[in-house]
This record gives sequence, C-alpha cells and structure tokens, in this order.
Amino acid sequence: MLPLRLRARRDTRVRAQIWIRSRLTPAATWCFVFAIACCSFPAFAAVATVAPEEIGYNGLHGYISNYVPPPPAGYGYGVSLYSSAWSLTRQPLRNLQIGLPSTWIIPDNAGYAGIPSLCPPGTLAYDLGWGPNFEYLFQTIEGGMGFWLSTQFKSATPKYRINGTPDCYSTQISSPGWEFGNPAPLADTKMGLVQLSNRLLLAPDGLTFKEGVNGQIMGVAWMALPFSDYKGYHFLQSDLNPALCLRGNLGGNAYMDVCGTSSDQYWKLIPSDAYYKLQNRAFEPTLCLEGNTGLGAEPHGGASYLAPCSASTGQLWKITQRAFGKFHWQTVQSLQVDKCLEANDAAPSSYLGGASFMAACQNVTGQSWHETPQALNDTVPVGTQNWTLFMNASNFKGPVAYWIADTWSAIATGYDNDAGRGLDARAGTAGSGAMEVNTVPWFVADDSLGVTYTRVPRLQFPVDGNGRTVLMQDVAFHSSSTLFDAAWSWFRGSGSSNGVFNTANSFTPTNCTVNPMAFDQATSQADSTKLTLTGIEAVVTTALFDAGTCKWGLQWNGSQAVTDQGMAVFPEYYKEDGANRVAVPAANVPANTQLASVSFAQDNQPAAYTSPDSGAWSSPGKASAPITVALADGSAVTYAWYRFIDQPALQHLALSQIQRDRLQQVVVDIHTNWPIDRDYLPPPTSGTLLALDGALLVTPPGGMLTGYVPIVIGQFADRIHKNGFD
Repeated sequence: MLPLRLRARRDTRVRAQIWIRSRLTPAATWCFVFAIACCSFPAFAAVATVAPEEIGYNGLHGYISNYVPPPPAGYGYGVSLYSSAWSLTRQPLRNLQIGLPSTWIIPDNAGYAGIPSLCPPGTLAYDLGWGPNFEYLFQTIEGGMGFWLSTQFKSATPKYRINGTPDCYSTQISSPGWEFGNPAPLADTKMGLVQLSNRLLLAPDGLTFKEGVNGQIMGVAWMALPFSDYKGYHFLQSDLNPALCLRGNLGGNAYMDVCGTSSDQYWKLIPSDAYYKLQNRAFEPTLCLEGNTGLGAEPHGGASYLAPCSASTGQLWKITQRAFGKFHWQTVQSLQVDKCLEANDAAPSSYLGGASFMAACQNVTGQSWHETPQALNDTVPVGTQNWTLFMNASNFKGPVAYWIADTWSAIATGYDNDAGRGLDARAGTAGSGAMEVNTVPWFVADDSLGVTYTRVPRLQFPVDGNGRTVLMQDVAFHSSSTLFDAAWSWFRGSGSSNGVFNTANSFTPTNCTVNPMAFDQATSQADSTKLTLTGIEAVVTTALFDAGTCKWGLQWNGSQAVTDQGMAVFPEYYKEDGANRVAVPAANVPANTQLASVSFAQDNQPAAYTSPDSGAWSSPGKASAPITVALADGSAVTYAWYRFIDQPALQHLALSQIQRDRLQQVVVDIHTNWPIDRDYLPPPTSGTLLALDGALLVTPPGGMLTGYVPIVIGQFADRIHKNGFD
C-alpha cells in the first residue's frame, strides 16, 4: 500500500477528470485542493449492542463547485478572487480534509498532442499512470483556505496554505523552506518559493487567522511578475511569420530564416544593468547583435548585424512588453529616435535581403517579437514569469511571496520536450472554483432490523438573513497590462509602479454558473465501493447569487439543523436505500444504532518544522538573532531576518553579481513604495474582509526597514488540543 501522502497524490486523477469535464460542459466541475484516496479503515462494530467505532476515511466525498468560462486569449498573467472563511467544525478533527473554495492555475498547454508526454518517466504522475498527456497534472499553483490531514498544528479555524507542484506531483512546495505537509526541510536545490514581504511571516504549517472568523472574506491573486531574467537559449520570432527565426551572420546582416537546428539561431539574453545584450550560440561570447537608427547611411544599410561585443549603445537592448507574451525591441541608440527592431520575410529579394532592421515603432506584426525557450545540450531555458501571491485582508494587503521561474523550467533538465512549457514561460490558465469535501471520518451501524445508518461530523456553515452561504465572488483574469508591463519597466530601471492592478486591462466573467452537488460514501470498512448520497439537495443547494460578480454559494431551505450559534448544519446522518444512502434528520435515526452518542476524535501529535544550520540556511546566513512568536493555532514560529538576496531559497540559482544587485534593489523599491494598507487587487464588491493572525505581522528592526525579509526557521507546538471533540 502506498503511504498516505502518495495515496493522496494518486487520487488527483479524479480532479483531472473533473477539470476536463469542466472544459467540455458548463455542468461539469473541478477543484484545486489535492485529493486523498481511501484504501483502508480501522475495524468497527456494525451491531447495535456495541458502540460503533470511528472509520478514518471516505465518510463523505464530493464537490461544491461553480463553473467559470475561460477568458478570451491574452488574460493569462493573473487570477484573482475572494472567498469566505469560517470554522467548519466546532473543534479540529482527526482524519478531516476539506478545502474552502478556491481555484488552481496550470500552464497553458492546450492542444498539446501528448507525444511524448508532458510528465517525464520517473515523475510520480507518470509512474502511477495518471496520464495520458498529463496536461492538468504537469504543473499547478494550488492552495487556499481549508483543513488538511497534513496540517501539524490543527485548528478549528482554517488556515491559508500555498501549494505548488512543479514536477508532476513528485514535489509539492508550500513555503520558502518546506514541502506541503512534510516537516522535513526541502533540499536547497528544491526550494522554489521566495519570501517577498517584509511584514508577513510565512509559517510552513499555513497562515493563521484571527480567531472568530465566521463568513468574512479574503482576497487572493496570483500575478506573473518579471523578477527573473531570461536564461538559456531562445528562438527570436515575430508575428509576421512565426515559422521564421532570427539568424546571426558573421560579417553580415542578421536575417530571418526558417527555424531549425542551426546554432546561429539560438540566442542568449545577457543582462546588462537595465538592458540586455544578445549573443547567439555560433559566435558567443565575442559577437553581439547591433542595432542602429535605421538610416540608410548607417552600417549595413540600417539592418541589424553582429559586431564585436562592446559598450556600444547599439548593443544594449531594451525589451518593452506590448501585448500578451509579445515585445518591442529597442536599443539605447534607437530609443532616441523611437525606432524598433522589425522582422522581415526570408526571401532574399525582400527589403535588405530579408534582414531584420530598425523602423519607426508601431503596432505591426513584424515588431511583435516573442522569445521561445529552446533546450540545447542540457541547457534549460528559463522564462521571466514569477507568479506572485497578493493578499487582501483587513490588516494586510499586498505581495507576499513569489515562485522562482527556474522552479518551473527545471523539469526540462534532461527532457527537452518540456522546454518552454512551464509556468515560467506559458500563460497561466484557471477555471472554476470549488470546495472539495475530501477526507471525512464516519461511523456506521445497523439498527435492530438490519438497516444501515451512517453519521459524518457536524459540518457547519454561516448563513445570512436570506438563508445563504456566500462561498466565492469577484473572480477576475488579468492581462500583461494589469501589472506585468509596468513592473517590467520599473524593475529594469525606468518608469514606476504603485503595484495597483490596472483593472481596465482585466477580464471579469459575467456568465458563471453553478454545478449540482455530488457526494458519495464508502459501502463499509471492508468495501470501498462508493454509494451515492441522495437527499442532500432537499436541505441545501448550490446557487448563483450574482452573475455579474460570479458570486455563488449555498442556499439553505430552512429544514436544516442549526447550531447554538445559528450556523446551518450539512446533513450528517444517512440511511441505506438500495444502491444509495439518503440523508435523514437525526430524529429519524433509531436510538439503538448509538450514532447520536458517538464523538469524533482529534489525536494531534504534531511534528516540528526545523531548518538545518547548514547550506543555504547558513551561507550567506542570517542578519539577526532568532525571534519567536506564538500563533493562534497553538504553535510557535521562530524566524530571523535575512537580507532579501541572501535568503535560503535564492542561493541555488548562482546569480551573477549584476543580477543579485538588481534584484535586491527591486525589492528595496517594493518595500519602500508598496505599503501594506493599499488596495492592490480590486476591493470586494460586497462582504467584510477577515483579519490575519496579528502574530504573523512583523515590523523590520532598525537598519533593516527595506531590503530585508523575515524567514521562518522553525515551527513547533506551543500547546496541544485535547481529544474527544464532536
């Protein structure tokens, strides 16, 4: 039998099927939270004279979901939404995993034929046969609010946890130092998440909230930002004819030719302060691409050409985003006359013999360039997209952390097929939202007539005066012009950005729908065959409350049980009825089943997260002594201040000094100009923002006000909850 963590990953086949169905029909569903499969159960007594024993898994499994139609092309640079948080159970329970509503993001590889597969042999998804082409399991950005089996410090209040799967579920990264649900620290080379905020701690067991949250909402956005430089080789192509690539030419013009394997079509973009130099493989590192003003009197008649690398202003290229994944190329020299590099066709009789040339900047296909990553001799290309988490809570707003672009490209090492297919280079696509009820404990017993009844924990939901539970709202998809373009220029030394999303360049769907709920339950401890649960929608249904804001949730009909605090209770008792089990009120369950008197247990024995005192954690090392704070989940977190560029997650990248200095300055500028009380993603159209746990909010010490970040180096139990909660 697979370990529980691997069984959890195996069941992502179910999620992939849900995603696929959601692309085929609006009635389908999919969700973001990774699933847990049920393979075994503890023994229990099924007779009425002996109290039933708790069964660990498969008591309730299903989805509460909506459908969000995909946006038009060009909106793959970010996704934002608001979702609700509350205590789903009165106390934390053993064997419970339920995600509160969110979504997930994958690289856009739509239409990929799947030969060879996106997942290489040796990755978990490939070896367990989750294919066939793994488009929906290749790479994901997941996470959200919820409750997980792998949480070490369990709490009735939900937590927010990041999760990223860069290599077909072989690795799941959840914080700058740790994998999802694994207290052992990540290897230095596996770290992929960078601490960006200097005001918010990223606890490896999840971000905690102020206690008492009950239906308040939090905004989350994942936005592509250009912290990284290009790495490796790229084809330089234009929209004029995407089949042609720019080709170097010793002693002559750089010209367009059919893309192939010639070494003089493979280009590297070498950072040079706020600009790049362009070298191709055939002539590196001695020759660089030279542009000019485009005048006929210039060398080579105004065409671009290769020349000995120097400090020439004609060799310093500025890359300006102009559309989704497309750029204008200008040199320092041509900026003065507003000229851009323009492609040509491959015919020798064409202008300048097919050479690329400098022409007045305008919106033409020949000036719309894109850089297509190419693997070559184990050199893995890396794109410039660093997916960055923004949050909007009542006491914290702004960027939190970002994914290293190299994390997504690394899967192409030794597997050239995946070059340029990861989230570092591709548009990010996201679909619908869902709440996955996944791993739930249960009791089962027969009454005196041999009729089977079951009970699941009391799952409670906040309701408003109209009997509604709002789950998610304000979904939006973002283009490069929402934030990426301004950040690109600012990060490279020109212009400025206040970080606020330019929503004029975002897409808000207005035709969302909801999906009917679908739940099942195992037959018994020994038989994991699923029985459909019916009768639930006689108590509660999914409902769309506002199509214009994609606001959806649950509509209760008034027949539901209600807690002492006025929260609606999801059906907890079920009676076997042929091939189904039907929801029944507690009053209809025979007393001799003893189901009304059982309690669901919580036996939390947390493991501590402890960082090593070696490797990337110690060199270059901390800039302060360790500090410990107590969190609302009963744990304590120890952290230390690091200079941003010295934090452990960045050390395996082997950045040049120019890259280190530039990235450090970018973060100093962000800390200086992007405060935590500004609305970055659009404010919610309705609802009240929740508050993060105040202990997670920190203030940099004197001398470290900008350019330093708090890195968690450990988390351990501060108090342990008792067993025996209902």
